[in-house]
Amino acid sequence: MAGAPENAPMKKVKYFYNTHTLRFEKLSTPLRVRLLQVIGYVAASLVTGLLIFTVTFRYIDSPKEKILRQQNQSLSQNYRLVQERVKQLELQMDELENRDNQVYREIFGALPVPDSARILEMEKRKGLKKMQSMDESDLIDALQTQIYQLEQRSAYQLTSYATITNLVKNKEKLLLATPS
Repeated sequence: MAGAPENAPMKKVKYFYNTHTLRFEKLSTPLRVRLLQVIGYVAASLVTGLLIFTVTFRYIDSPKEKILRQQNQSLSQNYRLVQERVKQLELQMDELENRDNQVYREIFGALPVPDSARILEMEKRKGLKKMQSMDESDLIDALQTQIYQLEQRSAYQLTSYATITNLVKNKEKLLLATPS
């Protein structure tokens, strides 16, 4: 062959046996059939790729999704821990307020601190209903509000205890001054 490199691979020529002429003839496929073959191959490749892609990303998380899922689990766990701690603090504050009221009533004969000065139970229930319908940033804000309210309640309770301390001192002076 003139002009063709010696080691260049040549296209394999295909032949078929024609039974009418009883000869081998070159197999030539029309352009339309070739185009259909190429389009079929591309379509099959695209469908297979799409199936693999959807199955892979449905069942296997990307690294970013894994990180986000871990962060979400961590935030949820931390939120539950903080929420449990807030509940414990609220129970402790309720117990302290109850004891405070009992001390005022029974020992000193003074009027207890009015319930209107403390947070009402109805407000707590409303807050819980609101928290259930909030997203994460709102939940964090609600927790901060609860913690702030607990701090205010404890500060108010400290002033109440200071009042009790003064009453105790006055009661001791009164008892010492009273003749036996």
